[in-house]
Formats: sequence, C-alpha cells, structure tokens
Amino acid sequence: MVSPEVSAPRRPGVEIAAVTGFLHHMLADDAGPASLRSYAYESLSWRRFLRAIEVLWHLAGRAEARDFALWLKSSKKPPRQRRPDAPAPGSVNRHSTAKKMVRNPDLTLTGVQWVLGNLRS
Repeated sequence: MVSPEVSAPRRPGVEIAAVTGFLHHMLADDAGPASLRSYAYESLSWRRFLRAIEVLWHLAGRAEARDFALWLKSSKKPPRQRRPDAPAPGSVNRHSTAKKMVRNPDLTLTGVQWVLGNLRS
C-alpha cells in the first residue's frame, strides 16, 4: 500500500495505479510535497473530465487532451477565500507603494499550459 501523501484517490480508498506510480517517480526525483499535491490534483481533474465525456483513462488521446485544454480555457477559477479583515483585491498595500494586481478569474494561457504540461509528464 502506498502512503497517503503520494497516492491518487479514484474513490475514497481506491488508487489509480498509473498516477500513483508517476507520483512515486516524482518523489524519487526529490519533488516537494506541494508539487506532488499539485500533480495529483491535476490528474484528478483530468480523470473527472474523462469520466464526464465517458472516455476510459487508457483510451484517452490527443483529441481528449485538446478538448480538456479548451475546457480549461473556458472555465473560471474559483475565488480565493480571504480573511474578513483583508484589503480588497487591487488595493494599495499598506506596507508597500506597489499596487496589488487584480486577479483574473479566467485561467491564463500560462496556467493552461502548466496544467497540460503536468498531464504530459
């Protein structure tokens, strides 16, 4: 059995062997916990997408990857949870003269490329 921090759940308690194996290789290559978690969540997102379009994991190809990329570009990022006393996005930081950037709710091209790069690995 694989330790929980490097396993990819299919359903609670059930692993996806291909993802778990990939995460083990990353762990052996000194990937940090944040990277492992990120790759595991991207794999889960890919799996959920494939389930929604009714394509089995091992049968997915370029067409499904293309559709996944298009779906990522069209989806909105969920808003970040903020402290009740936090300043509004884009307001002036009281500790700096620099303005904070207002967060774009769309996935940027870089974000989409990063997700797809994770899936190609």
